[in-house]
Amino acid sequence: DFFYDGASRIVDGFEDEEPELRGDSKNFFVYVGPRMSMTAASADFQLIIEPDDQYRTALALLEMLLADADHSRPSVDEHVRAACRKALTTAAAEGVKPAAVPETTLRAIATRFQRAKHPLVLAGGLGYDSRQATPIAVAANLMNLLTPGSRELLDFQAVSSLDRTATAHELLELGEELARGDIDLLLIHGVNPVFTLPPGWKFGEKMQQANMVVSFSSCPDETTDLADLILPANTPLESWDDYSPKTGITGLVQPVMGQPFDSRELGDILLQTGRETAGPTRFPWPDYYTLLNAQWHRRWQEQNSTTTFDPFWFSALQQGGLWQDTDSRGSSPSLAADFDYQFPVLDRKEQRVGDYSVVMYPTIQFFDGRGANRPWLQELPDPVTQITWGGWVEVHPRTAAALGVAKGDMVHISNNHGTIEVPVLPIATVPAGTVALPIGQGHSAYGRYATGQPANPLALLPPDTETISGGIIMSFPATIQKTDRCHALANTDGSFFQEGRKLARAESCISYRQGVAQGRAPEVDIPLPGGYDRHRDIYPAHDHKEFRWCMIVDLDRCIGCGACVIACYAENNVAIVGREQVLKEREMSWLRIQRYFADDGKTIRYLPMLCQHCDEAPCESVCPIFAPQHSVDGLNNQVYNRCFGTRFCSQNDPYKVRRFNWFTFTRPTPLDWQLNPDVTVRQKGVMEKCSFCVQRIVAAKLKAKVEKRKLGDGEFTTACAQTCPVQALTFGNLVDPDSRVSRLIRDPRAYQVLGYLNTKPAVIYLKKLSQELKPI
Repeated sequence: DFFYDGASRIVDGFEDEEPELRGDSKNFFVYVGPRMSMTAASADFQLIIEPDDQYRTALALLEMLLADADHSRPSVDEHVRAACRKALTTAAAEGVKPAAVPETTLRAIATRFQRAKHPLVLAGGLGYDSRQATPIAVAANLMNLLTPGSRELLDFQAVSSLDRTATAHELLELGEELARGDIDLLLIHGVNPVFTLPPGWKFGEKMQQANMVVSFSSCPDETTDLADLILPANTPLESWDDYSPKTGITGLVQPVMGQPFDSRELGDILLQTGRETAGPTRFPWPDYYTLLNAQWHRRWQEQNSTTTFDPFWFSALQQGGLWQDTDSRGSSPSLAADFDYQFPVLDRKEQRVGDYSVVMYPTIQFFDGRGANRPWLQELPDPVTQITWGGWVEVHPRTAAALGVAKGDMVHISNNHGTIEVPVLPIATVPAGTVALPIGQGHSAYGRYATGQPANPLALLPPDTETISGGIIMSFPATIQKTDRCHALANTDGSFFQEGRKLARAESCISYRQGVAQGRAPEVDIPLPGGYDRHRDIYPAHDHKEFRWCMIVDLDRCIGCGACVIACYAENNVAIVGREQVLKEREMSWLRIQRYFADDGKTIRYLPMLCQHCDEAPCESVCPIFAPQHSVDGLNNQVYNRCFGTRFCSQNDPYKVRRFNWFTFTRPTPLDWQLNPDVTVRQKGVMEKCSFCVQRIVAAKLKAKVEKRKLGDGEFTTACAQTCPVQALTFGNLVDPDSRVSRLIRDPRAYQVLGYLNTKPAVIYLKKLSQELKPI
């Protein structure tokens, strides 16, 4: 994906309670790519275009910025100008502007870039969208070099460790060496090349030409099936190790659990092997921990620290590693003196084998397939499509109509390298003529939860690699044919749209700034006695003397990743129900991320939805045996021992966040070991739902009582808020006027979902801030 960020907002941090605004707008973010992804959903403006048009868009923007630099930016290095002119000469002569993108839109993006103080263009991603991946990256970097503010954001000193990984082309060469019998011993750890590499490479067949293949995988997969010897190594959760993700950072990995299986530390396996083959003098360390400790002892010596080693070591353990000052600000990146590059010309008349452009993308659940054997991740709805348990192909509704297919219809997607069969999802996340396939499903030997799910799009990968970078090409033409079979998609969304209910709300930046200046009150009926109105309320107000727990959800920060959902599963022993029950709408998740498209279908909004813990809870008044109970702390508790499953509460719940246990769900060993002993496991016939992690609340209150002090704000939080990577969730005590939730609830963006029902929810949402790309 190629996208532009008009001064990255992330660098400002997440501690500010108000969004970072500059004038009447926040930092502007434009996304250009072939699919509406999670990144695109967070952008202010999206250009969803065909793969080849990404390249044309990048060149068109570079041409516009170069023209601006020639006329109004004397500070731009003349060497950079000349290099850009030469690189564009041939391509510009042929006409580079994408037909699908209006000239006014390109000009508006270029103008935004020129006016930004610190603009930034990022190119590439987890997969290559097209054969023009490298030219797009070159164009992006040249755009950055044309702008002084962009160069200040680039740091070539803190090098990422990913720069040292092997390219796909080098892996292809490894396969050729295996086929020739040049490799006697092949050691495999942390990868599954038989599944993730293009089938045309025939890596599995070539791997067997080695005299011995040893796999250190902790679970069976397609590669271990072909290994001669399997020596299961500990997972990172059971291991000691260190790593350096980038220059200046050395992280420490330490075990967070015991060793449940008959596995060993990878370092211990290698050390013992070394002692038995080369003798103990070459490998004198008794175990890997001793070796690791000795390495850190040398780091301590290199620092010439005035303290002894033990404080240094324990400090590194506590902080998670060692950070060294590598600040290289002020070292302006420059273009190499011998830089000589010309952008290739795309032949619009080029004949291609296939009627549709296929793009592949790694999913947030499975990445390249390594997470597919985890039932939590299989049950997690995809952030954009909301599909669980299986693969799909995203097809534009117009394309689906032309193919004569509907949701769940199976189609054959074929090219010269392979064929897969996958169900169709008509959705406007791709342009007409382009289809998108998620990577990660389609395993044949990866455990009970991953095996047999359709389908593995890697079977379509071409055997060659991208010419310059040596990367795998993830976009190519293919043909699509309808079959006579169907495969129901287990999706959890009820509708693409909000149907006018104003659930996930947004506000323009200008309107928000005006609201702040005018002291506009939030649209909140506070769930405290102060929010009681005798003319409107049927029941008397609840008196919360010491605590009234509240959750603030900032929709401007939420990226829809679903990390909070998995955290809730883990913390609260939420049951995995499987594909069949999801199809019957019987999923048990206490927290879900609802995805809604704007009416024009071009914008996505995310809405984390959980029990609202209402002060006027409609579920409490209809239960015949008072299983939903309002606590003195404002929690809507669910008393499982009272519930006998009438489901009246669910019927009367406008938020539909209560779950009915149709079965007594069990966890086959060893999945039962992960159950949280602080939370009961529910049986069939009862309702369950979010408890605001009441077990954490009780533990924190008891600790404060034992220590004879008041419970402080932020001293603990819920599992979902703790896990959120962007701090979109804030939990706290509304009775405390100085708590963060008490301050945030006064934000003009604050509102309550379905607040007009007068349920007085304790989950308060902050509107997403929106802005438009205005034509210039």
